[in-house]
Amino acid sequence: MPKGMNEGALRRTGALRRNQVHSLLKTIKALPPFPAGVSRLMSLPQADPSYFEKASAIIKADSALAGQVVRIANSALYAGQARVEGLERAIMRVGIRMVVANLTTKWLTRTFAPGRPALTPVWLDNLQSALMARGIAESVRWPDLSPEAAYTYGLLHDVGRLVLMALHGRSMETFLEEHRCCPVTELSDAEQEIFGADHALVGRLLANRWNFSNDMTVVIGAHHFPREQRRSLSTEVNRAIDLVLLSDLLAHRLRDTEPYTPGLETVVMGALQSGHGRSLADRLNLSPDTVVAIVPKALEHMQKHRRLLGIETSSTA
Repeated sequence: MPKGMNEGALRRTGALRRNQVHSLLKTIKALPPFPAGVSRLMSLPQADPSYFEKASAIIKADSALAGQVVRIANSALYAGQARVEGLERAIMRVGIRMVVANLTTKWLTRTFAPGRPALTPVWLDNLQSALMARGIAESVRWPDLSPEAAYTYGLLHDVGRLVLMALHGRSMETFLEEHRCCPVTELSDAEQEIFGADHALVGRLLANRWNFSNDMTVVIGAHHFPREQRRSLSTEVNRAIDLVLLSDLLAHRLRDTEPYTPGLETVVMGALQSGHGRSLADRLNLSPDTVVAIVPKALEHMQKHRRLLGIETSSTA
């Protein structure tokens, strides 16, 4: 029995935990399911050699989905000089994996509105992680982890935090403010203690509810497991987890930072020279120069994404 707790206190604590878990499961179950076409796209393994053919076939079979893809290709993120009308050209302009990432983002914004003040910080952290991960993957070009897949992993790895925010509201907002500088392991432990489950477990439950691919579900659910507990996972999944953890570290260090802020390189180098950052960069075989080079572009993309999501920058808020 824990020190200072009698049997009555333990029973009350156990009842509280059961109520918390029941509320959590009820909240996840009440969330609207992904549209059928997007769900089928998200269930495809990112590393499938026939990913392009399978994903294209799913989109072509769904006229509403095809229309959304054309609109994405003509959005401010991808629009060129000429407007795209056909689906094939829309897919070629955006890239099939980024099409899936954008469709997923679109659905997430409907479910967890990024303009809601309580959800905005979580959205920004996830989006910045996604852009950092994509930038690093574009620079390195791993054969088993495309930039688009890296972006999707970065965007979704902390999706459980959006669920906790939706369920607990101000309590979760206060929690994140109070634990802003905590190491990630301590943050997960604190979530477990206060809310009955940490965001990784919540995210895994949501990924199962929304029929995400197995690799995506594992990255979401296991991204805070120590490396020694991930030995049974594939090289590809371990690489994805290490990448989102490094991207997450950079995103937190660079929160609300402008693309060409004086001293930006020093901040990035400081993150890479920390114990956690150094071990992640070493496992990914990344040189500091590679990471430093991608940061300004990732921050530029972040500004554009913020505008499209209707989230003002700190300088204009």
